[in-house]
Amino acid sequence: MRVFALAAACMLAITPEASARAPTVDDLLMSEQWGDASITPDDRWLIFEKRGPYAAAPSFQGDYYAHLATSRLFLADLDHPGPATPLFPQDDAGGYVAGPISPDGKAVLVYRFEGETWRAGIAKVGRGEVRWLPVTPEYGILGRLAQWRSNRQLVFIARPGGGLPDRLRLGWDAMAKLPELWARADRGQPSVTVVGSGPFSGLRQAPAKQQLVQFDTGTGELKTVASGPFADLELSSDGRYAAILTEGEQMSPASVQTLRDGDTLQRHNVLLVDLENGLTRSPCSDCDVLPGLLAWAPTANKLLVFARARTSAWTDGELYVIAANSGALSSIARHGVVPTVDVGRDGTVTVQAAWLANAPVLHGRQRQSRRSDWYSLGPVPAASEQ
Repeated sequence: MRVFALAAACMLAITPEASARAPTVDDLLMSEQWGDASITPDDRWLIFEKRGPYAAAPSFQGDYYAHLATSRLFLADLDHPGPATPLFPQDDAGGYVAGPISPDGKAVLVYRFEGETWRAGIAKVGRGEVRWLPVTPEYGILGRLAQWRSNRQLVFIARPGGGLPDRLRLGWDAMAKLPELWARADRGQPSVTVVGSGPFSGLRQAPAKQQLVQFDTGTGELKTVASGPFADLELSSDGRYAAILTEGEQMSPASVQTLRDGDTLQRHNVLLVDLENGLTRSPCSDCDVLPGLLAWAPTANKLLVFARARTSAWTDGELYVIAANSGALSSIARHGVVPTVDVGRDGTVTVQAAWLANAPVLHGRQRQSRRSDWYSLGPVPAASEQ
C-alpha cells in the first residue's frame, strides 16, 4: 500500500510537459513533495516542510526515513502574503523537520538529520535563528516525544550518551551486521538471530533507557527529570505532571491467543512524573497499558488509560482513571458498553476514548448491538480524584 500511495502521489506531481509520456522510475526518485505543515497558535505564521527528491538524499542508509535528510523548513507570513522564506539558514549536508510549536508561537522545536546524527534545536519564529541543544532527542512511532510545558519550557525524551535512535539506524545496523553473518554462514557456523521466549525470554535485549529532560529557553537550563525505557509522553493540562508510556518485558502469548503478523508481546506501563519535584509513581505495576491512549482531563490532573492483565486479551481490558496527585487507580464503570478494539493490518491495537468535560467517553457498542457509537460514561466519582 505504501508503494502504491507513493507512486500515485508522484504521478499527480508530474508536470503537464511530462504527462505526455509514461512515468519512469527516475520520475519517482526525482519527485518532490510537501511534508508536515503547522500554523502558530497566534495565526501569524505557517511553518512547513518541503521534501526534496529521494535521489538527492546524502545517504540511503536511512531507508524509509531518507526523506528526513532531504527536508527543508520554510516560513510564510500569513499577515503579509508573499514568498515563503527559510525558517533559518539550512545547508545541504542534512535535512530539517519541525516539531511542536510553543504556545505563544514564538519558538518551535526542530530536528536535523545528518549522517548518523539526529539533533534537536529551538528555532525563533520570524527571526531566522536556531539554538542547537547538546542532547540527542529520541525518535519513535508510539506517540509524542516532546511537548511544550509553557512558552519557554520544553519537555522531551532524549537518548543518554547520544547515538542515532534505533529506528533511524536500521539501515546502518543491517549493513554492519550482514557481512559477519554471511561470513559465519560461509564457515558453516550458525548465522541466526536468537529471539528468546517463555523461560528463554531473558535472551532478548532489554529496552534501552532514555531520559526525560526539560529545557528552559530563557535561561538555557537543561535538566534531567527522570530516566527509564520511555516511548510516549503526555503532559497534564496545567503542565505539572508528565504521563510516560514505558516499555517492559516481553510476555509469552497465552495458549488460546490468536497471534497476528505484527503483534507485539512487549508489555507497556505508565509512569507519572511530577515535574515540580521529580517524584515518580507507577499506579499499576502489573498492568499492560495500551499504547496510543494517554488522555488527561481538560480541567483536572486525571489520566485516562486502557489496560489489561498480563495474560488477558485486549478485549478483556478495562478503562481506568489515575489521579496524578495520589497515584490512585480506579476502573470506570462502562454500563454495559463493550469497547471497540480495532486491530490494524500491522497488528496495532486501538481503543478510542477521551474526555468530555469531567466525563470519560468511549467508542464501543452495547452487548446486544453490532453498531459502535460514542458513549459518555458519566462524571468520574469523587473517590477517583483523591
